[in-house]
Amino acid sequence: MLFSRLSLVLTLLIFGSVTAAPVPDAYTYSTLILRAPMTPAHKAAAVQVLKQVKNKLRPQPNQAVFWSGTTTKDGKLTSIRHDAGDYAKANGKETIHQALEKNNIKIPGPRNNPASTRLWDAASKIWAFRSKGETNAILGDRRPGNVYDNIEKPRLIKNPDVNKIVEHDKNKGTSSTVHQK
Repeated sequence: MLFSRLSLVLTLLIFGSVTAAPVPDAYTYSTLILRAPMTPAHKAAAVQVLKQVKNKLRPQPNQAVFWSGTTTKDGKLTSIRHDAGDYAKANGKETIHQALEKNNIKIPGPRNNPASTRLWDAASKIWAFRSKGETNAILGDRRPGNVYDNIEKPRLIKNPDVNKIVEHDKNKGTSSTVHQK
């Protein structure tokens, strides 16, 4: 009788611990599951791309534009990327995609190289760390775990050379200074 009560208590204790354990959000967990094996050729290609990014990706003062999220156009959900590119061109600024294209740097897609996500994250960190002066971010509806909120914005705030971050909410049509030194 004692053994069965003890077994029941231990079972309930373990079950309670398991159900109370924190679970990572779906985005974080999915990146762990979807990670494909990397071949030596993938690694070599990733190293070459990263070298190009480190050597060539240098935003000019007051010209770095960041973006994240989606907006609805003609009833369809659309990435804010092109809106950010249009904003950058109209204001003499540059997005990371425009800078990569200008410098002929091609980050491979995840189907072509499993290091793709890590390369994009590294490029985003470099873009944020090398930004100077005022930076702008064109934003839409963002998913949890997005690169701007989790990688770029924290680095912009820590960057001693960035004195102002202005966020433009494409869906609300508003702009606000979220950081100023």
